[in-house]
Amino acid sequence: YISDRWSTDKAIDLIDEAGSKVRLRSFAVPPHLKALEDKLENVRSEKNAAVSGQEFEKAASLRDTEQKLKDEIEATRKNWKEDQGKAESKVSVDD
Repeated sequence: YISDRWSTDKAIDLIDEAGSKVRLRSFAVPPHLKALEDKLENVRSEKNAAVSGQEFEKAASLRDTEQKLKDEIEATRKNWKEDQGKAESKVSVDD
């Protein structure tokens, strides 16, 4: 608890900015999820190239890989969303 009469406006602004930073960090997409999404995009590109080159066996294999990645992304995103509400964010001295 901060008493307004003992704190300057700048101190309150700093605390507000630190709280905002921590809150935004909790809503940012985790790096491992972003990496999975990038990998999925690469697999899709490879699959499309294989179809264009009439390499249908390779395209079928890539389709299976694509589906596995989609499932993994969906599970990871679901877990992240569930954890987002449970995690208690704390403002540290570094913030």
